[in-house]
Amino acid sequence: MEALLNDAVSTVNTYLWNYLIIFILIGAGLFFTMTTGAVQIRMFKEMVRLVASGAGSKTEKNHVSSFQAFCVSTASRVGV
Repeated sequence: MEALLNDAVSTVNTYLWNYLIIFILIGAGLFFTMTTGAVQIRMFKEMVRLVASGAGSKTEKNHVSSFQAFCVSTASRVGV
């Protein structure tokens, strides 16, 4: 019984991760690109400017720059 269940789960897992998930991810990416008006492309220069602008300013005592916030969020995703 356990071997049958293991084979069924393995077959579904192989099908989902090898074929279906690729089309789902590409479709979702295209959908969100179209609905947001390709904001990740249009606003790229602004994103870089915002990340780079806060790196050198220390006007407030407890100020967290955009770059520092970006590094912390990236580190938390990676697991550092």
